[in-house]
This record gives sequence, structure tokens and C-alpha cells, in this order.
Amino acid sequence: MKVHVQLLAMIALLSSCGDSASKAPPAVPPVPVTTDTVKEEAMTFSTTYPGKVVPLKQVDIHADVQGYVTAIQFKDGQHVRQGQPLYEIDKRKYQATYDQALAGLHNAEAAMLKDQQDVDRYTRLYQQDAVAKQKLDYAVSAQKSDQAQVESAKAAMASAETDLHYSTILAPFDGTIGISQVRLGAVVSQGSTILNTISSDDPMAVDFQLDEKQIPAFEKVLRQYGHIDSLFTLYLPDQTRYPAFGAFYTKDRAVDPQTGTITVRITTPNKTADPLVAGMSVNVRVLNPLGGPQVVIPMIAAVEQMSEYFVFVVQDTVVHQQRIRLGPRNGGQVVVLDGLKPGDVIVKDGIQRLHDKSVVKIK
Repeated sequence: MKVHVQLLAMIALLSSCGDSASKAPPAVPPVPVTTDTVKEEAMTFSTTYPGKVVPLKQVDIHADVQGYVTAIQFKDGQHVRQGQPLYEIDKRKYQATYDQALAGLHNAEAAMLKDQQDVDRYTRLYQQDAVAKQKLDYAVSAQKSDQAQVESAKAAMASAETDLHYSTILAPFDGTIGISQVRLGAVVSQGSTILNTISSDDPMAVDFQLDEKQIPAFEKVLRQYGHIDSLFTLYLPDQTRYPAFGAFYTKDRAVDPQTGTITVRITTPNKTADPLVAGMSVNVRVLNPLGGPQVVIPMIAAVEQMSEYFVFVVQDTVVHQQRIRLGPRNGGQVVVLDGLKPGDVIVKDGIQRLHDKSVVKIK
């Protein structure tokens, strides 16, 4: 009887195991996703470069004569006009030297005039055989010597006049002058003491560095779209947009062999309420309107794996992983250079739970 009960228990256990083995695993439910249809559209993207505000003209102001600073005729940081007096170097010595040179010139000219009159008189007398030829020769020689003295006196006066002129230092162009490096009473040396720095402030220039690999594309953009006002947009350090657009000015003559970049310079008007200041850091956004329609998808639809990008293409209710090659971006949109065609349906949201050949349910 005991053996019979154990036999029945074993049969029941085997029967139970058989039922468990025959059951199929539960089906994986479709993954809910949202999709987007690949389309072509005209695409405009931009590249942003760090830039530095620089003046188109900037010079250090030196003294061309030596002496004490006797006048400073501006306020630090003020806007000055071309020809406006800035500094005055003690001019008493230079004025005296000029007056002396002028007097010397007058004396030389008077002596030359007297000798010229002698030459004229002796010439008439010689023609009448009333004076010896030697007397005329002496007069002609004295007149030539006086003429040389006049030329020397003129050169001395010009030199003295230049020094007197340089004792007043004038603004070389319109611009903003900095903080004076000397004060009243300071002794300045000719050509070596920097008194100040002046820089032009309207228009203002902005320099940025362009990678040598981007030069051909940049040149193409300039040729095709250089007339567009918004080709260059500036953003200030607080990320606000500068109200005036930039215009291409020039690029440097050569690529820097150390950095592999070339300097590009643009200019912009600087008459706004918050003007650009030399040395300020800004960002330069360069537009690059692509020619013709481009295949465009949302950037969030692309998955990066090992430096490559993929999307999930929907076919009926199954997705297939497709490798793509991306181009330039503009905000949340990106150009697809290869791997998709207009009309393809791709997964936009719900990518995290997908793999190749996943079954999906489109929301």
C-alpha cells in the first residue's frame, strides 16, 4: 500500500513538470514610441567662434622732443578728435631756438641781398671797363657763399620749427584715449617714453581664428552669401546679441603653423548704447546657408555608439537599426548626409528600450 502511494505521488509530480515545460514564455509587449517622417528642407546652420574686439587703428603716443610735461589737455578715457591737442612739452627752449634760427635766416638773406647788389653793380662797371675783373669775381664768390648760408639758415629754422611743433602733441585720428601714463611736471624722453595709447572706436573690428580645414568652405560662403547682412552675428560676454551685424573685412596673409588656424577679421558699427570696447571677448556666429534642400531629422532621434550614429527605422511594426552620417546642426535639427532618404519613418521618442528588430507600437 505504501509503495502504491509513492508511485501515485511520483506520477503526479512528473505530470506537473510536464505541464510547466509545455507552457510558452510570455510574449514581450510592443514598445510604445513616437515617430517622425524624414523630410527635405532648406537648412541654414551656423558655427560659433570665440573672438576678440580690436580697434582698426591703435598707436602708442610718444614725445618727439625732450622736456617737462606742462599741460595735459584731455580727460582720461575721453573721445578725442584728430588734431586735438593732448600734451604740451615745455616749449620755451624750442621757441627760443626757433626765434634764433629765424633771425639767422633773416641775416643771411640780408647779406645775400647786399652781395647780389654788389654783383649787379660790378657787372655793369666791368662791362664799361671801369672795374677790374677780379673785383667782379670776388663779389660773385661772396654772393654764392651767402646763398649757401641762406640755405643752411633755412634748414636750421625748419628743424627748430619741427621741434617747436612737436612740443605740442596732437591726436593722430579720431578715437578714445586711455589713462595717461605721465602727469604734469614729469620729464619725458624723446621717442622712448609712452605717454598714452589712442585707438579708433567706430567702426570696431573683431578677430577670430578659423581652422585651416575650414578655409575652403568659408571662402565659398563668402562668395555665395557675402551680401547677407546677418552672415556675422556678435554675442556679448553676457550672451546678449549685439544689435549691429558684422561684415567681412580681411583675413591674415598666412596660417599660423603652431595652431593651424588663420585670423579672420570682421568689422561692425559701434554707435550703440553699449558700445564694444577694445579687448572685449565676444562670440562670432557665422551663418552657412546650405545650397538646395537637405535631408533633416530631429537630433534626439540619433543614437551615438562608439563615435557612430544610428537611427531606428520603422517598417510595419518592427524597427531596424540604421547607421547614418551626420552633417551640420541647427538647434534641434541635424542634416543627414548618408543613410536615410525622404519618406523614411524613424523613431523619435522611446529609443531607450529599443534594439534591432524590436516590435513597436506607434503612439
